[in-house]
Amino acid sequence: MLNDGHEWQAKSPPQGLLRPGRFLWARALPWSLVFGMVLWITYKFVKDIDWGLNVSSGMPTVLGVLAALALYVLSVRLIERRAPDELGLAQLTPELAAGVVLGAALFSAMMVVLLATGAYEMTGPTAAAPWQVLAVSLDGAVEELIFRGVIFRLLWSALGVWWALGLSSSLFGVAHLIKPSADLMAVLGIIFAGGIPMAALCLLTSRLWASIGYHIAWNFTEAYVFGAQVSGTDSGPSLYHVRPVAGLDTLWSGGAFGPEASLANVVMGSLVGAALLALAKRRA
Repeated sequence: MLNDGHEWQAKSPPQGLLRPGRFLWARALPWSLVFGMVLWITYKFVKDIDWGLNVSSGMPTVLGVLAALALYVLSVRLIERRAPDELGLAQLTPELAAGVVLGAALFSAMMVVLLATGAYEMTGPTAAAPWQVLAVSLDGAVEELIFRGVIFRLLWSALGVWWALGLSSSLFGVAHLIKPSADLMAVLGIIFAGGIPMAALCLLTSRLWASIGYHIAWNFTEAYVFGAQVSGTDSGPSLYHVRPVAGLDTLWSGGAFGPEASLANVVMGSLVGAALLALAKRRA
């Protein structure tokens, strides 16, 4: 079975704030809140600095992501007093690549279903440079640091793996309620096609690279390849352009929020998440 103990599966257990012992939850929960907020503030602050760079190049976003990664590593070393094994470089390339393939494949398969069933129509292709959309998609790396690297990991330490899986995935979905046109189906789509599969990838690997790759590839495929609404916002330049068929019930199309709020996304994401959790359980 998956380890339901109150510990993240890392080679080097924490000796600082999160050292094993009484009242671990009283240390882990406040730290998760502070840590996550500081990471996001740092990312936004560095990203929004006037570096004299062309914003459309995406470099400010890249600098923000690098700043958040550096702060994560530094905080884990100084405050938790352990090596950040979840960002170990030895498996970066294969695990990042596996996450990219899975994220792109799942979104593409879901779009094929929506197009084949007549829920969406597609135009294109058109010439569009990928760099701006790729850079914007990189903010998925910061969200993974926060929701899987901080919230999922620290809830695991405080409450156990299953509570951590459910709560972190639910928080990830609820956080998208601030997006335009978000509703219950949008939240469910983000939970079941995003939060649970990405947490399961962390369970499988004990690292963040696969979930980071999945998140970035999902956003990039949605925005650049298909030009769909990304959590209720316009996608920018894209190869193709998909939009829901007029008059169709939003349950099937996701409406103005985009394909992530469609029933197809909830169902297919649930199946993939369940398969990844089953694989993680077998390997545990």
